[in-house]
Amino acid sequence: MLTFQDILAADAATFTNPDEFGGLVEFNGQTGLAATVEDVEYDAAKHGYDGYNIERKRLFVAEAALAVMVVPNQQTTLAGEYWQVGAVIVEDGLMEINLERNRS
Repeated sequence: MLTFQDILAADAATFTNPDEFGGLVEFNGQTGLAATVEDVEYDAAKHGYDGYNIERKRLFVAEAALAVMVVPNQQTTLAGEYWQVGAVIVEDGLMEINLERNRS
């Protein structure tokens, strides 16, 4: 019989599976990482950043798949481009890593 934790791990694996929702990406120097990447709408002016063009992405990856853990305010790469790590949320083996950079 599967445990609840087994079911959650299977859900995380499905969500990041390149044949389902995810793709293979380069993140933080690790290539071929199965993850889901989303563009995030962000209106910088609404947050007091007039004149800034802030780009945000959200990366979902299985916690066990990362060779090195990431932390907020860390500089990292996604697809060879530099980003700053925002919030990192871990729930039931699935990590949500928020990335941002100033495009101005």
